[in-house]
Amino acid sequence: MQQNYWFLVLFILIIGCSKEKEFTKKGYEKEQKGSYAEAFYDYQRALQENPNYGPANKRMGFLLSESQLSVVPAIVYLEKALKEDPQDLEVVLKLVDLSLVISDISRVNKLFSEYSSNIPQESLLFLETVKACLETEPESSQKILQKLKTLDVPENVKFYYRSVVICYQKNGLSDLAEDFVKKYRR
Repeated sequence: MQQNYWFLVLFILIIGCSKEKEFTKKGYEKEQKGSYAEAFYDYQRALQENPNYGPANKRMGFLLSESQLSVVPAIVYLEKALKEDPQDLEVVLKLVDLSLVISDISRVNKLFSEYSSNIPQESLLFLETVKACLETEPESSQKILQKLKTLDVPENVKFYYRSVVICYQKNGLSDLAEDFVKKYRR
């Protein structure tokens, strides 16, 4: 009898885990096709199965991060995803970006402190320069903008393009901001 009980528990766990994984997979496929509302629904279903499921939290955070009105909820989902996988560089970079977008410099500093060893050097330098741009008044940011323009744009910039755009907009460089969005937004 005891053996049957453990078999049943194991079976339920396997079935439950596969549901959240399946919903996340379906959501990702829909997201890639541009069906964002449907993807949102599938991620939500995955998270109903397991609120701590890292891949669903990550995808939900990325999906919500595209809306200016959903930045804070996106951060909540991404922080849950990071707890599940602290080595996920994409999540760290997106959290830095969104934290810069909402001007939460203390969170940015904390992320830099905890994860700088995981962030490629060129990305870290680029992000630190963007942070400096956002912290500096426009009349004092010419040196920072020059530095930003001379830096190579890291490959992984698609995870933190929004903070770069805000830096350019803040300094009256709307054309550069628009070009950056066109080039790096998904």
